[in-house]
Amino acid sequence: MTFLAASYLWVLPAALLPVIIYLIFRRRRRDVPWGSMYILRRVLETRSRVRAWLQYLILALRTLAIAALVAAFAQPVGSRSQPPADVFPPPPPSTHRIVLLDTSASMAGRYESSTRLESALSLCRKFMNSGCVPAQLDILPLDGRTAPIRCASLPLSPSASEELLAACSTPSGAADLARALRTATGLFRASPMEHKELYVLSDFTRTKVSDPLETAELLALLTASGVRVRCLTYTPPRTCNFAVLDLTANSDVLLANQPSLFYVRVGCYSTLPSADTVLTLEADAGTPMSKVLREEPLSMALGEKTLVFPLGLPAGRHTITASVRPDDLPSDNRATRSYTVRPALRVAIVQDLLDAKGFENPRTWLQMALENPKSADSSAAKINSTAEAVAAATRQSVNADFKAADEAGKPCEILLEGKIPEQLNPDLLRELDLVIISGVTRLESSVLKALQDFIRHGGTLILAPAPGNDIAAFRATYASLAPAAIDAPRYRDVEVERYEHCVAESTEYPLLRELESAEHGNLSNPRFYNWFTLKAQTPASLHAGTEAGTTLLALTDGAPLLLERRIGRGTVLLWTAGLGQDWHSMVVHPVYLVFLVRFAGLAAGRRQFPSNLAVGTPILMPSEALAVRVVRPDGRSATVSTTALRDRRFLRYDETDVAGVYDVREDTESATPGVLFTVAADTKESDLRPLTPGIQAQVEAAAQSPFLHSEAELVRNAVETYPGRSWLLTAALLMAVSFLLEAGLSRRFFA
Repeated sequence: MTFLAASYLWVLPAALLPVIIYLIFRRRRRDVPWGSMYILRRVLETRSRVRAWLQYLILALRTLAIAALVAAFAQPVGSRSQPPADVFPPPPPSTHRIVLLDTSASMAGRYESSTRLESALSLCRKFMNSGCVPAQLDILPLDGRTAPIRCASLPLSPSASEELLAACSTPSGAADLARALRTATGLFRASPMEHKELYVLSDFTRTKVSDPLETAELLALLTASGVRVRCLTYTPPRTCNFAVLDLTANSDVLLANQPSLFYVRVGCYSTLPSADTVLTLEADAGTPMSKVLREEPLSMALGEKTLVFPLGLPAGRHTITASVRPDDLPSDNRATRSYTVRPALRVAIVQDLLDAKGFENPRTWLQMALENPKSADSSAAKINSTAEAVAAATRQSVNADFKAADEAGKPCEILLEGKIPEQLNPDLLRELDLVIISGVTRLESSVLKALQDFIRHGGTLILAPAPGNDIAAFRATYASLAPAAIDAPRYRDVEVERYEHCVAESTEYPLLRELESAEHGNLSNPRFYNWFTLKAQTPASLHAGTEAGTTLLALTDGAPLLLERRIGRGTVLLWTAGLGQDWHSMVVHPVYLVFLVRFAGLAAGRRQFPSNLAVGTPILMPSEALAVRVVRPDGRSATVSTTALRDRRFLRYDETDVAGVYDVREDTESATPGVLFTVAADTKESDLRPLTPGIQAQVEAAAQSPFLHSEAELVRNAVETYPGRSWLLTAALLMAVSFLLEAGLSRRFFA
């Protein structure tokens, strides 16, 4: 037996007062001899034995009544017995419980015969099914997106519990323990309940406590205010998780049967120093067109690794899936991305009619690099044997993957169209993917406006001033478009022994890093003998609404070679060394072909809205239908109306809150998949390793309780601190009976 108010027990010696008073009065008794009363005395001695027994009984009842009164104030309770397995011990009356429920993605990991989240939800059901009046229960999901669950009347029926917990039954997102602790602190401060308890149900992986200092401060504040904190961790002693963290290509639009580099980032998180798995790349998984593209065993130490795979795909729309073998967290073992593979690209080269012919014309080199030999026009066929040999050597030495792609299917055809400036109009530009303006220094205002609209809607424009151009006229014409204003050439004359090399400056384009490698052309090999310098511009001298461009490629002396400026969804590139052979040797190097093809692919990608999105990013797509049906990854579907904008209609779908593949079908009644968009999952929760010992010790010290590793251990901890059955009523009844018996016996005794 224990006492909830043991401080009252110091009054317990007062129960001896009747005994003390009795002894005092008995000591004062005096016998007076009286001879005539001899016979009466003998009668009284016969009855005194009965009266003495009655006197001692009254004294005991008085003592027992006072002791029962003191015990009633001390609130005696019996010891708590172990509850059944399906019941959590109910708390004392006037208890406010708050449960911080981890619903993050890592809680989908395996735990015993179930998952971590399902084990935590099972415990939440027990919280809801046990309780007393008055009491309150709040369940706060740690993801911050699900609304708190409040239970003001307990216990709840099983059906009511399932209805409330349905909102947090699917693990997703990341956990924020500090934010939930701040919310719990506010709820406890506003609570009128006498007892307060905080339960944290989480796997306590390394991502959960992002700020150990703040977490410890909040826990210490709660415990100092009288809150009892218990942390239950769902971390098995040994765990191993491989995660496909990312799958990317340079663009969401690829070129048919042209090798594109895919970057697969894989993470290994284990309690062991290393682990093995198998990485599989598959196209169109789950469809009749399914095909395994690559399968590679992986042996990894702890950490992350980026793998690069060249892949060529046929024309059409495809999904690429990277996956590893099942492990402790299956939800992050796959990454799927959607790509559009173009069978052809349209590129316009804009020049003046009086440009030079043959090798003096940059268009000749562009045609040799980009045109498919089978579709080359008659002018290309007249190129002399030396030029043909250079072109053949260029094609054959780019990459062995190009040859394999040609054998696998028809490669993407790049359609080059020669145009004069006057031919540029909105109808023509709408059909183009890339526009290259070489050496044109003057454009009509209508042509400039058409180019601006083309760029804003995702088009790519390459400005390439040629040697001998009127610099002032070029600068004035493209002031509203160019990333920078060109100035005089660096050198008056070209000298063979004086040159610079090219280096990548921007990290935004992975393909620039690719081009620096020997396998993809070696960007540093070409020599640059001359280039246009840039005119220094102050903010006041910039054209209204323009911004300074970003340098993508530079020369070894720091001079910009390729600059970029974003306008709307499109891009303007400025090439400062001309596209012909006048100022550099790049045209006869393999990297020239790779550089042009890759940038043409990027240009095509910007003409299309992205098909690989992050969670929360809206799906955008042009559509001729008045309404489309969107099939979500969770199986639900919705019919969405399209919006008219100018002469076209567009779809905007904002509810991309679930990671996976979204199927947009313009035929709302069709069961055939339509255009696929993929929403990438958040992989921050993939690290299943537990907290480091130092951080765990810091959290445990602030909570004034060690981590508990099983539900049975949590129940035992609660049973040890919860009072058993109250004996208050028993003590009160005992006191009342004692007083009543004492009163009755005293009346008879003194009668």
